[in-house]
Amino acid sequence: MIEKVLDSYQDQYDLVKVDADNENNEDLLRQYDIRSIPTLIVLNSDGQFVSAKVGELSEAELKAFLDASAIKADRGL
Repeated sequence: MIEKVLDSYQDQYDLVKVDADNENNEDLLRQYDIRSIPTLIVLNSDGQFVSAKVGELSEAELKAFLDASAIKADRGL
């Protein structure tokens, strides 16, 4: 389901999946304070944090999160 939704946002977002169980990613997990899986993090085009969501999301919740994150990123929030 998540891939289907993210495919529809591919013109707005670049998807990067990080394997939280891979020890090579520990620094990245610490950098963004990821403690639970799944965690979605949105960064702006400059790599700055915009928003995050922890836990499973329904299709509607995921779309709402991505739409709100796009608005925040556009406004520089």
